[in-house]
Amino acid sequence: MKKHSIEAQRLLDELDAELDAELAANGAAAGPSLGWSASERQIISMAADAIDRGVELAAAYAEAVDVKDKIKVPREIRLQETATTRLLSKVSTAVPAPESLRSIKARNAVNKRWHPDAG
Repeated sequence: MKKHSIEAQRLLDELDAELDAELAANGAAAGPSLGWSASERQIISMAADAIDRGVELAAAYAEAVDVKDKIKVPREIRLQETATTRLLSKVSTAVPAPESLRSIKARNAVNKRWHPDAG
C-alpha cells in the first residue's frame, strides 16, 4: 500500500469512519449486509492519490518565485480539487435497487436452458 500524505491519510480515516457508518445504516434499513466493491475501494484510493498531488502542488506554489508559476500552479490545484470531488462523488452508500421480476424470470429461463439438470 502506498504511503499517503498526512492530509490524504486524514481524509481516508474520516471517509472510512463516515462511509462505513453510512453503509451500515443503509444496510440495516434494507436488511442485507453491505460492503465496498473493489471499484469503490479503488476510487477512494485514487482520491487519496489526487489529494497527495494537491499537497505537492501546494508546496510547489509556496516555493514558486516566478509570476508565471504563481499563475499556473493554482490552476492545477483547482483542477486537482475538481478531480478529487468528481472521484468521491462516484462512491455510493445507497442500497442497490431490488431486482425486478422481469430480471428474475429472465435469469431463471437462462439457467433452465443452460443447466437443465440443476433443478
